[in-house]
Amino acid sequence: MGPNEVAHRGLRMVETVTEDVVWRAAPGAWRRAWEPPLDRILDRGQILDAPIGPLSPARAALGGELAAAEADRVIAAARLIANGRAGYFGYPVVDVPAGVVSRDPFTGRSWPDVHGKRLDYRRATGGDPKWAWEANRLQRLPLLSLAARLSGDGALDASSRERALAWVRSARPPYGIAWSNGFEAALRGISLALVYDTLRGTPAPADATFTRALWQHARWIERDRSFGSSANNHLLGEAVGLLTISILAPELRAAERWERQALAVISQQADMQILRDGTSPEQAFAYHLFVCDLLLLATALLGSDRTPPAVISALRRAGDAIAAQVAGGEPDPAYGDSDDGRAFLFDAEEIRSAPGVASSIACAVGHRACAELAGAPDLPAILLFGTDGVSRFGDPDGVPAAQSSLLGDGGIVVLRRRGVRALFDVGAIGYLQIAAHGHADGLSLVVSDGADELVVDPGTGTYFGDATRRHQMRGTEAHSTLSVGGADQARYGGPFLWLDHPDIRLVDVDIDAGVAVGEVRSAAGSAVRHRRAVLMLPTGAILIYDRVDGAGAEHLVLTWPLHPALRISRRGGNVVDGHIDGRLRLVISVAGTRRDHVADPQLTTVEGEWSRRLERVDPAPVVRATLAGGSPAEVATLLVPAQGRHIEDPQLVLEGSGEVTTAGFVLDGSIVRVHLDVGADPVAIVLLPE
Repeated sequence: MGPNEVAHRGLRMVETVTEDVVWRAAPGAWRRAWEPPLDRILDRGQILDAPIGPLSPARAALGGELAAAEADRVIAAARLIANGRAGYFGYPVVDVPAGVVSRDPFTGRSWPDVHGKRLDYRRATGGDPKWAWEANRLQRLPLLSLAARLSGDGALDASSRERALAWVRSARPPYGIAWSNGFEAALRGISLALVYDTLRGTPAPADATFTRALWQHARWIERDRSFGSSANNHLLGEAVGLLTISILAPELRAAERWERQALAVISQQADMQILRDGTSPEQAFAYHLFVCDLLLLATALLGSDRTPPAVISALRRAGDAIAAQVAGGEPDPAYGDSDDGRAFLFDAEEIRSAPGVASSIACAVGHRACAELAGAPDLPAILLFGTDGVSRFGDPDGVPAAQSSLLGDGGIVVLRRRGVRALFDVGAIGYLQIAAHGHADGLSLVVSDGADELVVDPGTGTYFGDATRRHQMRGTEAHSTLSVGGADQARYGGPFLWLDHPDIRLVDVDIDAGVAVGEVRSAAGSAVRHRRAVLMLPTGAILIYDRVDGAGAEHLVLTWPLHPALRISRRGGNVVDGHIDGRLRLVISVAGTRRDHVADPQLTTVEGEWSRRLERVDPAPVVRATLAGGSPAEVATLLVPAQGRHIEDPQLVLEGSGEVTTAGFVLDGSIVRVHLDVGADPVAIVLLPE
């Protein structure tokens, strides 16, 4: 943080303390500020008599017709919600009471009833704040309203209305865990505004308490906007929350002002949070999808004629990047943090997926590659964009062969051959100074074969549940890269803070040849340089060459985390097999250079951790090679996706002399030799003839 940001945060804390004192000493003044008479905040001439949002009866009818199977799943999920049952993240399904949720059902403890900005949720003992936030976002209430329209069951509509009213009647803004920041108010404001809109023209429309609650949320979003080093996806979420309230509740006198404010931020952030190549500066794929959903909701509410050009352009770029990273049937990338968060909930899926977001982008802007990835408009896309969106989606005439590509701004190299996909990370550690959602995973490589994940990113694991695990799963040694001396590539500053960011760059790339080279110089003035060359062969096998130079290049650990579905066995030597359901799916071979001062890598298989849902961690195999020696140190890895066929011992050998290294191995009965001129810049990599 710079001095201006520190000063601004100090001023905001003074305002918070003052407000807290007023609430305790003069509750009447607090009520006048937060519970004004309705006529003071309402323009009755602007009250609408029918829904205008994405959950209108017409949109729901279209969704039920075109996405019937999804609609059935939404109705089934809504029955559970109507009974007050819900499961958030990887936690078990529990009873969720109507009204503000402050008690953690797993610890039995409650969050204190203090001013939200004075809650130190990272150190307080009320439980997992993420669980409380998720429950208080009320995102399942619009799903109830949607299910009522899909099924014709008025009891679901009544449940949505009553649970929304129970929440706003029990709330005392801005007190408690639910009001700890403007971002939480914004996501809840989206939920409440969507339900509020569905009640127009019904026998039980929203009452004064509900209307005032939307005003309270907009007021808090205005006052508690993210800024400085915290202005990541939260700032965009706050703006979209403010926009949603302003459009779906135009009778609030401040609606036009809120809309102008929101549009200015959304236009700016669309350019900042979607890079020129369409990727996310946060270096977290799940947050990329989240940002896209926020922009999609804004676009749906505004309509194509009022949506800022910057937003339309950002969605097109984002669609390009999503389609480049994910082809039909491939798993979503998992780099960076993922917290299962949703901008809104219009389906019964546990996690938002790339094909789902691609479906909405195709309906929003007519994106051909996204339409091919999605296959058909899904329920959320139909609700957002209606018949016009379905027309823009078009009629995909088949998915073309997925291509390799370079996303240079995001630092992602995508290599594909024969159904195998490798993602090579040569991007920055994260966004802005704190890099809150990035991991110290420079030069990591993940590999999938069709829908099967082989070499994986370990995932997020936890945010607040276990501080040690949070650090470990964000750290370098947990990822498919090389760590030096047990240190992370960046200096750890906290669960959402990296200090002294490493310098990570792409040195060379030849997409057509399947070659990419990157390097990382770790933080804190380290003299150590790690350079990695990746070559994907026409067979889909991948050769990875790692070289570490510089004083302090001692105790190197090369990690290959694998998917839990793989069953690992050692052949002997430095070769490991991985089977899924009894079929050979992956062969790993590791070799070091034959030099006196560098010992052969010691290969071990250990049990690691893998997480695809926040707060749920599964055991997973890890292949680890440890090297001890001086500089330079070199090691090569051969990854062979076996695709069920028998693979002979690759007999991988790495031979070096000076700045030239040769890797040789046996693959499918043929001897393969690769020449690496690692002293050159850019590095020269040549696949030698047999």
